[in-house]
Amino acid sequence: MRNLLSHFHPASYSVATVGGSTRQAIEMGHDVQVARIMSSFYRLSHRFDSLWCDWQLTSAVSKLIGLIERVKPSVIVGIYPSFHFLKIAREAARMTRVPWVAYLHDTLAESLSNTRWAAKAAELQEQVFAEAAAILVMSRGIADLYEKKYGLSCQPLEHTYPEPMPMSLPQMPALRQGFWGGDVYNINARSVSRVSEALRRMHCPFVIATKTTAKALEKRGVRGEHIKTRFYPERRAYLSALRQQGLLVLALDWPDESPMHEDELATIFPTKTPEYLTTGRPILVHCPESYFLARFFREHHCGLVVTERSVNALEKAVRQLLEDPSKASALGRSALAAARLFRADGLAQRFQTHLQTVAASPKG
Repeated sequence: MRNLLSHFHPASYSVATVGGSTRQAIEMGHDVQVARIMSSFYRLSHRFDSLWCDWQLTSAVSKLIGLIERVKPSVIVGIYPSFHFLKIAREAARMTRVPWVAYLHDTLAESLSNTRWAAKAAELQEQVFAEAAAILVMSRGIADLYEKKYGLSCQPLEHTYPEPMPMSLPQMPALRQGFWGGDVYNINARSVSRVSEALRRMHCPFVIATKTTAKALEKRGVRGEHIKTRFYPERRAYLSALRQQGLLVLALDWPDESPMHEDELATIFPTKTPEYLTTGRPILVHCPESYFLARFFREHHCGLVVTERSVNALEKAVRQLLEDPSKASALGRSALAAARLFRADGLAQRFQTHLQTVAASPKG
């Protein structure tokens, strides 16, 4: 949200959030009014933090209402994947009668269907669908799912890429290795493990940009002497590293490999995707054919998609990407073209248009 909001004058909006690192990240970007309506212990204990947020709900709603009375906004935007913040936004909007927009970065009921939040999430989803003046979602995949499953019309507003878009393929030679940006966990561990094995067979290093230790990765099934972990505390260094890679990896597990609901898995569009696309380096995508991620890369011809759960098929794809310069260049050019879909200025304009439409609509 910081990338998106940075395209607006700081006097035009206020942010209600938790204290600590989230607040600091926003305030470091530009001078904007930030209200701390909750505190969090997320880094210490997920379970305790959940109970702590439950306990703070009534107080947080009151604090948000106080902020609304002071700044008199024309629209409230409730953000999910924070269940609590989406619920707080809904409650405050209902009490103040200020129109509100739900911005869902993941599916709601589906993503929480296997958790203790399942019933509450289903209830909140019904309220959101019935009461929000508009619903924005993070990908066309979620929009299509909601239309098919619930008959709900919503608008995609994708991840932003805030830096200037490159116009040509990188000139530096690529390293003969694979790269995965981010953590390995319960939505991708099995698929990343297969890609890792394909790279090992070709004697290619596999760099994983994470703070996670090699021992922890082994528990996820990602193991071998070819595994190299790196952590990039600065975004500039991370983007520079991406531009040097022989191939970049995107992967999602099959429904029977993950505890996550199939509809959530099928609509995930990883946040690192725009960053990958802007490098012009070849991208290997490994996930089921039915997933939106596979559809996007096939439609835009901007990556090589492997939808077989086969290390042999992945090894063949890796070899093609690393050893066929014409194929890699063609995919790279298409990736640069597709990356323009995520320009922050264009997405900010769309966001503003949605909010202006809601603000100008007759109040119920």
